[in-house]
Amino acid sequence: MDKVLAVISDLHVPDMYNELPRGLIKELVGADTIICAGDITRLEVLKELEEVAPVEAVHGNRCSVQLQEKLPEFKKLDFSGLTIGVTHGTGPFFNQKKRMLKRARREGCAIIVYGHSHRPSHQEMGEVVLLNPGSPTCPLKEAPRSMARIHLGKRSFKTEIINLE
Repeated sequence: MDKVLAVISDLHVPDMYNELPRGLIKELVGADTIICAGDITRLEVLKELEEVAPVEAVHGNRCSVQLQEKLPEFKKLDFSGLTIGVTHGTGPFFNQKKRMLKRARREGCAIIVYGHSHRPSHQEMGEVVLLNPGSPTCPLKEAPRSMARIHLGKRSFKTEIINLE
């Protein structure tokens, strides 16, 4: 594989968790790009991530006003012809995947990265991969602390959920 994209969401630092976990930072080191699907919450945390690798991020519903003004609600990325959509996702959890699939198809994305639920999920739905990295700081219910990776090859990609300690 040629490139590694680290995928995170729902950090909630410092409002729900004091700092970025060391285990997360360890997993981010070496990534070509960090994709964040929102709820970074503070500009200082975005700057800390940018010290590790280039960051492509969107704002979430719990981001500061400063971050909501700086970051878009949706971002469309192109990595060697692979189109990745990034959004936080809002609203009820019960139909979130359906809404993400609809958005991915409308935007022409092969992968849509989203968050908001704090639960990791990887699902292939026809031609679209729905990827929710979960939360590395404050997962919901029995979900593990987690993130994801996208491994990009010349003509292929592989996604994986990573459980953090």
